[in-house]
Amino acid sequence: MKLLLTDQAISPTIPVLGHVRPAFPRHDRWGTRMILPRRYPLLFALCLWASGAELAWATGWKSQHEAGGLSIRAEFPLREVQSLVDEVSALQGDIEATLGLEASDRPIEVYLFASKGSYSAYVAQRVPEGVKRRALYVQGKDAGRIYAYRHREMEIDVRHEATHAILHNCLPFVPLWLDEGLAEYFEVPAVDRKLKNPHFSGIKWARRLGGRPNLAALEKKRDLLDMDGDDYRDAWAVVHFMLHGPPAARKVLDDYFRASINGDVPQPFAEAFPARLGNWGTLFSQHFR
Repeated sequence: MKLLLTDQAISPTIPVLGHVRPAFPRHDRWGTRMILPRRYPLLFALCLWASGAELAWATGWKSQHEAGGLSIRAEFPLREVQSLVDEVSALQGDIEATLGLEASDRPIEVYLFASKGSYSAYVAQRVPEGVKRRALYVQGKDAGRIYAYRHREMEIDVRHEATHAILHNCLPFVPLWLDEGLAEYFEVPAVDRKLKNPHFSGIKWARRLGGRPNLAALEKKRDLLDMDGDDYRDAWAVVHFMLHGPPAARKVLDDYFRASINGDVPQPFAEAFPARLGNWGTLFSQHFR
C-alpha cells in the first residue's frame, strides 16, 4: 500500500523519501495554472544520511525561525518571506481546527534554499534522485523534513509539503488520494481555500460535461505515478465538497478519521457516499455550480 514508508519500516537508521514535487511548471505564459502530475514516489534508502546532517550546512543558513515543533532555516533572510513563515507557523493550527484532528509533537523541519543550484547541490549529497524535483518531503525517524528552493511558487510548494507532514503527524494512515486532496486544499493561502483555489475552473468545466469524481477509482490509487492532473483536481474537489458541502458529507470524513485513529477499518468513501448521501453526484454538482 502506498503512503509514506517510515524509516523504521526499512531500517532504524535510514530514512526514506516520501512526497516529492518535481520541477514542472504550474502556470502557462498567461499565468493560468496548469494542472499537471507533479509528485512521484521515490522510495530509496539514503545510505549516507546521518542524524542532524542538515546542521552540517550551518554556514549556509542565514536565517532561522523556531515555533514549537516547527523550525525553518533559510539561505536568505526569512523576513523577505515573512508571510510564508507566518502561514506555515499557523498551518498546523488551521489543519487541526478545520479537520478536527490533533497532531503529535514530532518535529517538522523546513529548509529553504536561495536558488535551484544551491538546492540541487545540497539535495545531491543526500537524495541524488531528487535533484530534479521542485520540493521534497522526507519522513525521517526523528522528524519530517521539507526542502524547497526560492522561485515564484515556493510558497505553494512549502504549504503543500507541510500539509503532508502535519497530516502524518495527525493520522496513522492517510489514503493517497485524500492525502493529495487535502494538500491541494491547504496549499493556497487561507483566505483563498474556500472560493479561489485554481482547481475551481477545472472542476466546474468537468461538471458541465456531466463528470463527477470516481471515488472507487481514486481509492484504488496506491502509487503517485498512477495519479494524473484530473486525479489531483478530483481529489481536491471531494475534499472541498466534504468541508464546505452538506453536513452529511462532512460526517463521512469525520467518521473516517475517527475510525483510523481508533485503529478500526474505515468504510470506503465510495461506499459511504451513496449510503449516507443518496444521489451524491447531484449534491456534488449543486455544490460546484
